[in-house]
Amino acid sequence: MGINQITTEIGVSKMTLYKYLRHTNVEINAYQGPSPQLQNK
Repeated sequence: MGINQITTEIGVSKMTLYKYLRHTNVEINAYQGPSPQLQNK
């Protein structure tokens, strides 16, 4: 479930959700994406 779906489900903006999470000391990490694969030459 993504952040957009969560905010739609609970009816708040992303800014409000992130402010609430920070206020309650929830650790927020940015999405890193898949790790790059090493290429063998």
